[in-house]
This record gives sequence, structure tokens and C-alpha cells, in this order.
Amino acid sequence: MKTGVVISWGKDIARSRELAKELNYQNIVFKNLFKSKSMKIFDYFINMFRTAAYIISNKYSNYVFACPPTIACYPASIVILKDAKLIFDMHNGVLRKEWSRLPFLKYILSCATVISHNDVVKKDIDSFFNIRSYVLTDPLTQTENYLQLTSVVVKELLEERKINVLVPLSYAKDEPIELLLELSKILSKSHNFIFTGRAPNWVLKDSRASNVSFSGFIDNEDYYILISRVDAVACLTMDDKIQMCALIESISFDKPVICSDNSVNHLILDENYPAVFISHDLSAKDLIEKLSIKQKFNFKKFRARYSAGRIDSIRMIFGV
Repeated sequence: MKTGVVISWGKDIARSRELAKELNYQNIVFKNLFKSKSMKIFDYFINMFRTAAYIISNKYSNYVFACPPTIACYPASIVILKDAKLIFDMHNGVLRKEWSRLPFLKYILSCATVISHNDVVKKDIDSFFNIRSYVLTDPLTQTENYLQLTSVVVKELLEERKINVLVPLSYAKDEPIELLLELSKILSKSHNFIFTGRAPNWVLKDSRASNVSFSGFIDNEDYYILISRVDAVACLTMDDKIQMCALIESISFDKPVICSDNSVNHLILDENYPAVFISHDLSAKDLIEKLSIKQKFNFKKFRARYSAGRIDSIRMIFGV
């Protein structure tokens, strides 16, 4: 008998899925009915009613909601009337204007337990909403299933005679795409760069280097096989408060990282972790001088310590 449920909107979130598994909770995803972004508002209202109906028709002791969208807080407030524990799992996007200023949001949050994935986001949430939240780090990816698998897609992206660097991208404004393109041209003889995601036309035009591959959107299995095969991962952002998913995935697969020199990354990584921390105002030539990654590192010990900290947080927050 499951005593709790983790509810997400839009898509199945790895963090929510793993949390449900760890707590033996039900994992429920209310997927969007419309593909067009212009119809998203209708999805929000439909999911509000679907969520409310689910809460009314089911009886759990604990309800966890992934936010944003913070509009999910409205049907979630029904939980308060059911005398059950209400928990909101938030990331930094919750502080965007459209999500942080909804009517009665601060009151609803004051009646719940709020968690986020790092101390930087926690401090911002606490300050803005005048609450005391908790930190629950992101779960590590379970790698065993992917280390032995092969993939035709992955094989075509890798270069055996070069250092393969995976660059997970969404092509958002905070990602230093120009720097990465310039870097790939300078390192064309020694490195092979693999850009994920659907690259916009201007990126495809600017990238004429033979050592840059564009994977497009690939499924989770191929992505994890790919990250298990590369030599390093570059996860860069110009936003000092963004924690990139690729960083936790790199730790999971024991990969050296090239990451942004911000407080979020320094909080997560050990000072001896094989990482190159770079500031986004560097030129590609300056960056190359910093690309000397120490290879000797006890990844297993680091992962064990990271996981133990997460387990301790789960026990404290959920009382299990």
C-alpha cells in the first residue's frame, strides 16, 4: 500500500520519478494534451481540474508536487483540507515573474513543506516567499543498465581517434553557444564535439568544423549510452543560479566536466573532482589554457558520499 504520491505536469521528470521510487510513492504525470505552446494555457487549466479530481478521489498521507508550474499549487491546496502532508519540489524557475507572483501563492507555500535541489535556490526561495525550505539534491542516474548496451546512433557520433566531448544543449539564452563553436574550431584536430538538442539554423550555419556533430533529440537510452562513452562533458551556462542536469549525469557516469565557474557547481563538486571551472567572459583561446583535467579521482567514493547526503535529507524531510 503506497502512502504517498508524486505529481508532475507536462512530462515525466527523472527527479520526481526517482523520488517516488525511493519513497515507494505513486508517480503520476498529467501530460499535456496540446503540442503547441500557444495552447499551453489550456493544458494548465485542464491539468488543474485533473489534479483536483485525482486528489479528491484518492487518499494518501503525503502529496509531492513538482513546480513550476506553480499554478499546480491551487489544486494542491485541497490537500491542506484533507489533513495530509503537502510538499512542493521547486527549482529556480519558480522565481520567474509569471510563476512567483500568483495570488495566494505565498500563503499556500506557508502551509506546506518546500524543497529545492541546491542551497543557492533554497536561499532565493526562502528570501522571496519568506519561508524556510529544505535542500534535496538531484538523484544520480542508475548507470548499470547502459554500460553494457550498444547503439548505432551513438557509434556514428563518436570519433575513436579523438577526445569526445559531449555538450548537452537546449540552445537557451544562458548557454554560451558562440564560445563553444569557437572552441570546437580551434580544437578540430584533437577533439570531437557532440552537440545535443535541435540546433537553430544560425548554429548550423556557423558550425562548419568537421569535428562537430549534431545529435538532434535522441531518446533517453541513446543519450545515457552516449554519455557513458564520451571522455568528458561540457555543461556551461551564463546564469550563475542554474544547475544543469548534465552535471549530475556526469557524476553518475564518472565523467570529467567542463563547467561554469559559479557557486552552484562549487557546492556540488568536490575540490578535487576532475573539473575545469570557467567564467563565461573567457575567450576560446583563454579557455584552452585551462583545459587540463586531472584524471586520478575516486569517483566511487564521491558518488557514495553524494548519495548518502541525499538519503539523509530524505529521512529528515519525509520522516522515513
